[in-house]
Amino acid sequence: MFETLLLGESDVHLIFHIYKSVGKNREIRALEKVIERYKHINISYAFVHLNYGHNFRVYFNDGKNDLRKGQYIRLNALESLMIVNDKSPIPLKISIDKRSSFKDIYYISQQVFFFSHLSERSFMPSKKPITILYPSIMANLIEKLKIVKKWDYDKLRVKGVTEKLWFL
Repeated sequence: MFETLLLGESDVHLIFHIYKSVGKNREIRALEKVIERYKHINISYAFVHLNYGHNFRVYFNDGKNDLRKGQYIRLNALESLMIVNDKSPIPLKISIDKRSSFKDIYYISQQVFFFSHLSERSFMPSKKPITILYPSIMANLIEKLKIVKKWDYDKLRVKGVTEKLWFL
């Protein structure tokens, strides 16, 4: 499947939106093994941590006016703030892991903003990008299944389900 997606491509950027910081090396080693199989294609990657758990706040006109959705504030070469919810002073912090090979903070921030406009629930933009929102919803729903008697999490690991490509 991956080969079909890359047919005719010479430069590819793989950008992973994650809700936590990247581990010591596990994720990067796994990705580098995949990239090794496709030496004929120039593949760069970025692990991007998206979160609201920080101390930054943004105000416009002493807090009297709403902020503009999509407002971008570059903190440094690997970090930015993005206004996703114009009613909240808390921006989304976007951080590129320093071990990434693709480090265009503006490009990645723009992608995150575009993903914040995708939702199956309404036509209104979400506070969180779809790439973070849906996996957190799924994890929450799976947690709630624990109260069901005789529920077995391993039943989700059936061969037909775990081998599917998922895009939420």
